[in-house]
Amino acid sequence: MRVEHALTGALAVWGEAIAIRMPGTAVLRIVADGETGELESATILGQFGEVPEDFAEQVSGG
Repeated sequence: MRVEHALTGALAVWGEAIAIRMPGTAVLRIVADGETGELESATILGQFGEVPEDFAEQVSGG
């Protein structure tokens, strides 16, 4: 679990760095079934810059 938290923090820093160059950056964690490839979950770890208000809804398939 600690590795995941460290990775999440590193991705957030990376997302902020990318947002400087590309407005509207989001860092996502995508989990898919290893056999079927079917999406199990999509979690927004961070949003930086101008991201559409309905982005979270779009990512979750709503």
